Amino acid sequence: MFRRSPSPIRAAKPARHLSRLLAVVALAVPALLVAASPARADFTPSDGGAYYLRQFVSEKCLDVTAAQPGNGTYLQQWDCSPEWNQQFVFSEPGSPTGERSWKIKPRFVQSRCLDAKDGVHYSTRIQIWDCHVGWQQRWVVRGVRGYAGAYTLHAAYLPNYCLTIRQPSGGNGQIAETAPCNGTFGQMWRS
Repeated sequence: MFRRSPSPIRAAKPARHLSRLLAVVALAVPALLVAASPARADFTPSDGGAYYLRQFVSEKCLDVTAAQPGNGTYLQQWDCSPEWNQQFVFSEPGSPTGERSWKIKPRFVQSRCLDAKDGVHYSTRIQIWDCHVGWQQRWVVRGVRGYAGAYTLHAAYLPNYCLTIRQPSGGNGQIAETAPCNGTFGQMWRS
């Protein structure tokens, strides 16, 4: 008896279909993963909304030192607590530079604003000061690509400077200052 061998065309079809299917899956899965993960996770504050500003790495909060309400009180990172000296109100949204910016006020003393002492430049300490129209009291919120819920706070008139914790993985008392924006974790926040 003569047995027919399978046609090479018929045998190749399933293999060809399988290889095409695998190729499509190999291309589609990374695309689905990219589409499923947020490309930019923006935090959009609401006018008058109060927020904790948590440092991205240490999970410690931006803190008005010793809850002192006076002008010139510096900001630092500290263990988060329910106290109002760690809650900040975003208010007076405006766009004096073309990008939406905010005044950020400690919840316990809203007549004061986060202020870059003596203007914005490298290693300027952040303090609270009577709110005024000065540019050193306006901050721009920008989402951080690839980090869900993370954002940076840029000085409105010098947007290449960010609110920074110099040693974010350090303990309580690490100072808040301005520094050139460089994408490091010390400049990343979440609320």
